[in-house]
Amino acid sequence: MRLAVLVPCILLCTLVAACSRPSSGSKQTSVCDIRAHPELFEGRSVRLHAQYVTDGIHGAAIVDPSCGKALAVDSAGKDVNWAPVDRVVDGVGYQGSVGKTIEADFVGVFSGKVGHGVLYVTGVSNVTYSMKGPEAK
Repeated sequence: MRLAVLVPCILLCTLVAACSRPSSGSKQTSVCDIRAHPELFEGRSVRLHAQYVTDGIHGAAIVDPSCGKALAVDSAGKDVNWAPVDRVVDGVGYQGSVGKTIEADFVGVFSGKVGHGVLYVTGVSNVTYSMKGPEAK
């Protein structure tokens, strides 16, 4: 009798634990989708491709030119490798994103509780840039 009760309880507990585990992957999306439906992304890990804009000193944002919307960005920890972005921001042309378009793939956790939203970045990859204006020559 005891075994007949114990086995189903163990199976039920295992099933509940498996279903309650967070998803291991990040959801592919865009700044436009996040800004249009922030409630769907609150507290979730997301992946997106966007332009990175900054003055190089005071703050930064990621922008999707297809809708003109932006999200503030903040580093989620010391382990985030910003070196490829910093090389372009600080070492190419003027400091910041003035005179250049910087694009990258970002992974992070979205929070809509501050302003228009913040992406707490956990990873940056595939950083590219192009010069614009007089610097492009």
